[in-house]
Amino acid sequence: MHRGARKHKPETQPSEEPCAGEEELEAGASAMAADTGGEDVTEPTLRDLTGILQAFMGLQEAREVKLNEERQKQDQRFKALQHQFQLLQMEVQARTSPLPEPSPNDAGPEEDDIEDVKNAQATSASVRMSSGQSQFSLEPKLQKLTSDDDIEHFLVTFERMAAACRWPKADWVFHLIPLLTGKARSAYVHMDVDETHNYDDVKTAILKKYDINPETYRQRFRSLYVYPDESPKELYVRLKELYGKWILPRGKTVEEIGEMLILEQFLRMLSPELQVWIKEHDPKSAAEASTLADVFVAARRKGQPWSNASFKDKNACKPASSRHHQGSATGRAH
Repeated sequence: MHRGARKHKPETQPSEEPCAGEEELEAGASAMAADTGGEDVTEPTLRDLTGILQAFMGLQEAREVKLNEERQKQDQRFKALQHQFQLLQMEVQARTSPLPEPSPNDAGPEEDDIEDVKNAQATSASVRMSSGQSQFSLEPKLQKLTSDDDIEHFLVTFERMAAACRWPKADWVFHLIPLLTGKARSAYVHMDVDETHNYDDVKTAILKKYDINPETYRQRFRSLYVYPDESPKELYVRLKELYGKWILPRGKTVEEIGEMLILEQFLRMLSPELQVWIKEHDPKSAAEASTLADVFVAARRKGQPWSNASFKDKNACKPASSRHHQGSATGRAH
């Protein structure tokens, strides 16, 4: 029996060698798979290969989606820059091309025709006014920013003209860019490319370049100065405008506005040094400012004034004490 078995084994060996080789390849390909044991190794390894292939295909799909998103962003940037270039090109063409002069051979219109044209213009203007549409058929020619212009007045004028012409808010920045010069143009150039398409971001960057921020508006609002040629009505309008630029009430609740007023009054009652230190940390509420003030006071020696009133009293006492010391010193000298 043993001899027969030994003779039978070499006969079946050639037919089993390919299967053993396939099992080794499958076992090597499924090295990360779970150990199933026994002779049933083929089925789990095929599943593992299928899972690996599916995971690879999923990674490829995610990579393609990310690449498509990047392409879309680049296309949007390119379209925005192309639109900006077209606006600049149109402006240059409008400024460089002369107006056509009337030919001397052309006969002038008769008086009846002139009256008909005037009536037609008046009718169309009334129709546009009644329908709520703008009566400006041509875009206004805005002057560039000069060194003598007030940047805030310039931007306010531009915004009112843009609103009157009913320009889309998304196109305001493309109309504004050709008008910028000097510091304003420098502020725009040094902005991030993704932020240059938004008018509000461009406006904020320009005002920041001119050191104009909510704190500037707050100081102007609290100032008691009245311009020599300013009427009471103009003073009211100016204060209302400064309040809006300082508080920015649009979109804020009554509690948030009240918190801003409390924070302002809280800072005014602190010593100048403490005011500067807290403003450097930019607290968003009076409660946060009070916490910062406690940290500041605890870090200083005990008894040092932290309120504005005590700070003024201490400074008021300094000259008298210094004069006393000077007088005693001079008395000893005599």
